[in-house]
Amino acid sequence: MGWVARFMAADRKVRVIAADVTDEVNHTAQIHELGRASSQLGAECSAALAVLSAYVKGEDKVVVQVQGEQPRFSYFGDLDGLGGFRARVTPSRCPGKPDLDAVRGVIMVQKHDGERELYRGMTPIDGTSIGQALRDHFASSNQVEGLLQLSATRASDGTFQRAGAVWVERMPGDDGTDALSTSEFQDRFGAIADTSLSALLDGMAFGAMLGEPLEPLEVSEIRWESRMSVEKVEAMLRTLGPDTLRTMLEEDGGAEVIDQFSRMVFTITAERLAELIAEIGG
Repeated sequence: MGWVARFMAADRKVRVIAADVTDEVNHTAQIHELGRASSQLGAECSAALAVLSAYVKGEDKVVVQVQGEQPRFSYFGDLDGLGGFRARVTPSRCPGKPDLDAVRGVIMVQKHDGERELYRGMTPIDGTSIGQALRDHFASSNQVEGLLQLSATRASDGTFQRAGAVWVERMPGDDGTDALSTSEFQDRFGAIADTSLSALLDGMAFGAMLGEPLEPLEVSEIRWESRMSVEKVEAMLRTLGPDTLRTMLEEDGGAEVIDQFSRMVFTITAERLAELIAEIGG
C-alpha cells in the first residue's frame, strides 16, 4: 500500500510533500501487461499524480492525463481524497527504445469536488522527463520555488523497487514570517536532486530529510481501487434503452463489460438482461 505525506521544515519556512506508489505502479504494470517503457512512463506519471493529490480531501479527486507525441502514449490516472487510486497506460508497449528523458507532449491536471471541475491546468512537455514536466507545472500554476526528486527504480526481476516523489517548496513568507532566501533554500535542500528517492523516503521515517528535522502534518494511505461494480454496469445498461438491450439479448445472449482500469470482466446473464428490459418498460 502506498502513501502520501506532508511535512514542514526549516521553522515552517519550507513545505515538503512525499509519496510512495511502488505497490500501485507494480499492480498497474501487471494487470495491463505493460512493457518496460510503458510501465516506466506510467510509474513516473503516477508518482506525479500522488504528489499533486496531497491536498485533496474526501470525495474530491485529482486527475492527471498525459498525451505523448514522442513517444506516442497516453496516461490516465486519478486519486481521490480517500486514497483510491487507478491508472492505465496505452499502448501497453511503446515501439522501439524511446528516450524517456526527451518526452514531447502535454500534461493536463484537473481537480474535481465530485460535482464540478475546480481547476484545470495544461503544461507542455518539451523534450524533457515527466519529472521536469511536473516541475514546470508547479512553476506555472503555483508560482513557487521548489525542488523535486521523482524516480521509479527497478529490482533485478524487472519490477519496481521504489517509485515515488519528493517535492520541496520554499514558502513565500507572506503570512508575516520571514522566508528563506533562495540561496539558503538551495544550500540546505538543493541536494535533493542528487539524493536517491529511497534515501529520502527512508530518512522521513525517522523524522528527517538531508539532516533537516521534519514536522509531520498528515499521512494518507493510497490503494489501487476499481470503481466499477455490477450495480454501475447495470445502471449504464439501463441508459441504452430497451431496444438496444433486446438486440444484445437476441444476438449475444447477455452482456459483457470490461473495466478499462482494473481489467475486471462483468458478465450480465441473459436472464438478468431480460429482467433489466422488463424493469425499464421494454
